[in-house]
Amino acid sequence: MMRQIIVALAVAVFSLGFAIDGIAASGSGIVVIAHRGGAPGYPENTLPAFAHGVELGVDVIEADLQMTKDGVIVILHEDTVEYTANGTGFVSDYTFDELRK
Repeated sequence: MMRQIIVALAVAVFSLGFAIDGIAASGSGIVVIAHRGGAPGYPENTLPAFAHGVELGVDVIEADLQMTKDGVIVILHEDTVEYTANGTGFVSDYTFDELRK
């Protein structure tokens, strides 16, 4: 279930990138982007942060996506694990189950 949510979110975020181009090209105004989901007040790149951005009425929710060695898309700002875990190396060096440990 969580994988489906993440994939749907990834598709939505990717699609919104095209919406930004349309808004900017139309001259309809400023585009408000919730960086990493709209923190502060919420952990970055989390569903609560994304929901908060939506509640604020932002135009775009920005998220950082990485892919694990076994092809699972995860939301993580850095492409390495040092920032958020006790490991070293790239997200792509680990399987999803290894990252969850």
